[in-house]
Amino acid sequence: TSSSRERAGILYRQLTLADGKERVEILQRHADLAEDKAEKLELYGRALEHTSSSRERAGILYRQLTLADGKERVEILQRHADLAEDKAEKLELYGRALEHTSSSRER
Repeated sequence: TSSSRERAGILYRQLTLADGKERVEILQRHADLAEDKAEKLELYGRALEHTSSSRERAGILYRQLTLADGKERVEILQRHADLAEDKAEKLELYGRALEHTSSSRER
């Protein structure tokens, strides 16, 4: 739709001007306003890539898990674990991902 194209154009312009922390806030705001679940998850994922704050990562994780189903939850938790800097946090997130798997292959 034209409105999603307009939002994409606005997002691009904002991200061009913004620095790291501002980018996280902009991406989260766009994700909050997006109507499509896949778009929301993608925008939250992009916000995750721009933050080093464990508090912001936890907020993004919460928002993503609220939207996601089983398989998406596994992928989200694994992505967060991959990006985590702390070993204990990595282990916890991988463990949570394991709890959401239904196939032996994912385990």
